Amino acid sequence: MQTVNALNDLPNNAILSLSSLAILEISGVDAKTFLQGQLTIDVQSLSSEQARIGAQCDPKGKMVGLGHIVQVGESVWFIQHEEGIESSLSQFTKYGVFAKAECHRADGWQGFLFVGDDAIEQAKSMEVVYSTPHFENAIFGWTTQTKPSFSETVPVYDGKVFDAYTIANGIPLLRQNMAGEWVPQMTNIQALNGIDFDKGCYLGQETVARTRYLGKNKRQCYIVKSQPLHQDLSKPGTPVEMRMGENWRKSGTIIYSACLANEAWSLCVMPNDLTPDAELRIQPNFDLSIVALPYDIAQEASLIKKRR
Repeated sequence: MQTVNALNDLPNNAILSLSSLAILEISGVDAKTFLQGQLTIDVQSLSSEQARIGAQCDPKGKMVGLGHIVQVGESVWFIQHEEGIESSLSQFTKYGVFAKAECHRADGWQGFLFVGDDAIEQAKSMEVVYSTPHFENAIFGWTTQTKPSFSETVPVYDGKVFDAYTIANGIPLLRQNMAGEWVPQMTNIQALNGIDFDKGCYLGQETVARTRYLGKNKRQCYIVKSQPLHQDLSKPGTPVEMRMGENWRKSGTIIYSACLANEAWSLCVMPNDLTPDAELRIQPNFDLSIVALPYDIAQEASLIKKRR
């Protein structure tokens, strides 16, 4: 597989490996009923043609799972970052013990994101194919073939390129050490149609609803870009500092990052009142620049405040 020095080097038609992702498959008679009480989206709305982003919360409303959710046959796939899937599986196992539903890692699948005008044609050999509304002109495909064949004219890129591409589109994924840290709105998924506020009860719903209706969320996810970083400096959990006069103070945390040869891309949770020209850095002295989100995260004013 190939790589690129920077995202701008990607050609119009490209295939990106999903090697950094893993699949949780939930099946059984009660699969959808069980998931309806576990996820932030209305599971009954799922289709096999388009995936939705959604979160899985603990009883305190903090995320233990985050990714794309799609109907595959009689099962539901919850596709997450490889390094974050165990916390999700653990909670499903804990709460699914009395449900007629089984949850396991669906190993043996290879995934690819087909980007460009030829995406649909290139994905024809895949066994599972779907789109998402968050990636324009792109198709996800999964296959059990060990060596799938693609057009020789379309280059295939490694998982780092997919991670960078995902971050540049403002799509969050959760790593293991970030489980239990963030309310879903702190990662912008309400702006990605990842929370159905009228779906009924699910684990952690009280916190998620209160965060919206009482206007309690003071943080959001930002895309930041920098010069190439050492892997240890950009791993999830790395603090981000902001200049405050002559001093620097911790302002946020990296939750997802990807380092290419000439640039590094990261998603950071930080206060939602930052200005675009805020001076940010990672220790010891790596400057970060904020990149505009490709979607609007503005929410309606608190419903309670409106009644006053």
